[in-house]
Amino acid sequence: MQYYTSDEFNQLKKQRKKTFMALYICLAVYVLICTAFFWWYRTLPYEAPQIKWVKVGHYTATGIMAIFTYIFVGLKLKRMRKYYRMLHHIETGLRETSRASFFEYDNTVFLNLGVEMKSLIFLQWNKYKQNYYERKVLIPADKPYPEFVEGQMVEFVTQGNILVSYEILDEGDK
Repeated sequence: MQYYTSDEFNQLKKQRKKTFMALYICLAVYVLICTAFFWWYRTLPYEAPQIKWVKVGHYTATGIMAIFTYIFVGLKLKRMRKYYRMLHHIETGLRETSRASFFEYDNTVFLNLGVEMKSLIFLQWNKYKQNYYERKVLIPADKPYPEFVEGQMVEFVTQGNILVSYEILDEGDK
């Protein structure tokens, strides 16, 4: 079963374009407002009483743009770009197929490549050391866990230890 699809990557790409377009439109409106205030300032006579209104309007527009930019770019766009980068790596990177026995879910949320992740823990055989070890396979914190039962054999595909797809194996496929 695919955990990530190309469709999800394409939807995120469209959303990213729309977000950048919204940012560019807001930036263009800000530049137009600043240009209008500058033109108004240049047309006023020396020491005109309206100059204070030009400055107040310009400072207000700049403050609103600074707050908007911090909230929009600093929070939303930054998270979107990191998630996009992760999906791009999943789409184009090298994939590794493994078989392991599911052990448990780990609800601890941490950052990996700037994306909040949680993990699935598998018991996997190490052929060089001749024993089992715990392997953590990562999934984004906002996605639901796949429904695995403890001890169930799973064949999964990862890219950079991030789950791409999985298949639950029957008892005879071990």
